[in-house]
Amino acid sequence: MSTFSPIRRMIIVLAVFLLTGCATLPPPPIASTSGNGGLARGTSIDPDALLGVEWLLAEIRPTGGEILKSNDPSKYSLEFATDGGFSGQLDCNRLRGSYTLDSGQIVFGPIASTMAFCPEDDLFAPYMAALNSVRTWEVAGENLVVTYDGGELVFAPAGHEGMAASVVAEPGIVGMEWQLQTIQMMNDETFAPGETDLYSLMLDDDGTASGEADCNRFGGTYTLDGAQLTFGPMNATRAMCAETSLSDRYLANLADVHSFVLSEGHLFLSFGPDAGILEFAPAPMLLNVDGVTAAALMNGTYVGVYDEAIALIDGRFEGKPFVADGASRPTVTLRPEMTALGDLNGDGNDDGVAILAENSGGSGTFIYLAALVDEDGAAVNVATILLGDRVRVESVVIEDGTIVLVAGTFADNDPLCCPSQRTRFTFALDGTELVELSAESL
Repeated sequence: MSTFSPIRRMIIVLAVFLLTGCATLPPPPIASTSGNGGLARGTSIDPDALLGVEWLLAEIRPTGGEILKSNDPSKYSLEFATDGGFSGQLDCNRLRGSYTLDSGQIVFGPIASTMAFCPEDDLFAPYMAALNSVRTWEVAGENLVVTYDGGELVFAPAGHEGMAASVVAEPGIVGMEWQLQTIQMMNDETFAPGETDLYSLMLDDDGTASGEADCNRFGGTYTLDGAQLTFGPMNATRAMCAETSLSDRYLANLADVHSFVLSEGHLFLSFGPDAGILEFAPAPMLLNVDGVTAAALMNGTYVGVYDEAIALIDGRFEGKPFVADGASRPTVTLRPEMTALGDLNGDGNDDGVAILAENSGGSGTFIYLAALVDEDGAAVNVATILLGDRVRVESVVIEDGTIVLVAGTFADNDPLCCPSQRTRFTFALDGTELVELSAESL
């Protein structure tokens, strides 16, 4: 499963150049939506109905094509200001530009965007293509309908009852440490810390925020309301960091944060107005003096299940749907009882093993055995192997440096629902490989 696209930055750059047409375009007839969901169609083109509202993308309706819906409408938004400027969310990036209204026509001027690398999203390309050819607008009932060459975009106001129900909540930003990866500015400047563990952010359940900004520590409060995130005044130490430090910039950007997107394990904070994006990744789970912990297993980063590493949050990973607005998506789960601690490599500290269950929407559930060891204070997944489809693991322990696993396994003629035999497996960790030592029928 590919999570991050190496061509995403190129796509955004091309989009910025394409979205620069300023000529007035003749409006096409507004397509009827009576057959596409029955949204109320008023004829209001009063600018007051357009301004001062955060519009969240509900649907892309290509003429004669399949309606595309966003699983998280807050990732695609527009907000029009009275001074002729607009801003909004573009997946994990921010965009801004200018617009001109002429009765029911609308024309976008040059559009600028930050260029953070976002996870793949099925709506990104058609949305950008639509913005490139917008023609008319109207507020129909409570919805904003914008036509473009080939269809229409339907937006709903943020907080609208129907819209709120369609937003997929992505929990997990509170109660864990995040490490800064990049600061991406709207003017295309990018700043990356030399050591990501020197720039951190922690949001606690009690509404307090804290972290490190290079050689300084900071603390304060935050407010979380849906996809909106703001920080109160921060108190910070005032040590003199190196001349190349990002400490001052990082703290100033945090003070201007107003919203977030959590996508495929990375946290993107928008700051502004429309100035840039802070991108964070989960901090490696630090270990105590005794080695790997149960919490480190439940919130670890794992390799060997998909092509790219995945980060569990409270024992769960959930990827993007395979098809826009579809129910099938890659998931990996880890139950607390399917873990074990013990020394696997002879260093005297606890290592850990975990049983991972992967499902991508079909009938199969693929079971993996993963081993994590202590490397420089972090729990690192050094080996993962596939045990099989719908293997029923009953227990897993670490005894005398080996992994002992008891599972229900399939005889030759067993249906896939019902393994009829029990097997005790033993495995050993040999560097970065899990080696099966024995398999004994019980």
